[in-house]
Amino acid sequence: MLQPPKSTLVIDPHSLTDDEIVELCQVYKSDRSRLLSPKECGTKVVALTDDLAVKFGVSVRLEEARTQQFAHESISRTVLRIPKVYRFFSRPESRWNSIGYLVMEKIDGLTLQQQDDDGNNNKWDEPGIISRIAAALDALHSISGTTRPGPVSGGLAYGYLYAEKSSETEFHNINDLESYLNDRLALFGRSVSLAGQELCLCHMDVAPRNFMIDTNGQLCLIDWAAAGFYPRYFELWSMLFASYCSSCQFGPALLQSLKMTTTPAVEDTELENLTMVYRFNMRCAT
Repeated sequence: MLQPPKSTLVIDPHSLTDDEIVELCQVYKSDRSRLLSPKECGTKVVALTDDLAVKFGVSVRLEEARTQQFAHESISRTVLRIPKVYRFFSRPESRWNSIGYLVMEKIDGLTLQQQDDDGNNNKWDEPGIISRIAAALDALHSISGTTRPGPVSGGLAYGYLYAEKSSETEFHNINDLESYLNDRLALFGRSVSLAGQELCLCHMDVAPRNFMIDTNGQLCLIDWAAAGFYPRYFELWSMLFASYCSSCQFGPALLQSLKMTTTPAVEDTELENLTMVYRFNMRCAT
């Protein structure tokens, strides 16, 4: 059996074989000192060493790894720290599913949600936190340059706007995305036009659990599973959705800050339309 590396040992992430990483993940997912994700979560994140972490599960995909690394390379660390991706591979779990393994930089710190759980109520509401997050997201949203919605390398889009959390088709242009939305909005007698909407890099799961403050006080953003290029107001909707699911006022507070810098102004009907798309997908899933 492979001997687990000591946490203080510096390991080249490329020196471990895929088999070794899989074996270590199986050992460490039951080790509370190594498990970085909530124990009840199907997708696991474990610490291999002080500097290396692995995220693995059936919902961990190549699209996430590529988008996360693109974001890491595209935004200044002084504005927003994003874990560097070292490698990705997958292993068949069954005839239908594979388990993805994303090997990345490990960041020491606590998420804003963890800090709240530790008794620091509304850590995100401390002076300056919302403005720092808003500035970081403004920088993220300034990254554009593509006319193809979805993950940076193409492929299926994932997240709360899609049936079974997948779009089930690639969007080759913004008209494809518009058609996807309108096919679902027709049930409610609604429609949307994305004409004139520019695509920018969006995280699409903006919530306290995905923001960290590292040991140096640097703001960090993790979990890029749903990220890709979308109209900016899609990001604003994701904040409200996350807050609705958790009964937290983080989303509305951040949305108010971001709306001030959004051009053109976001109409409430645009956000409502995305909620209707979500409801359509949930109806079809039941």
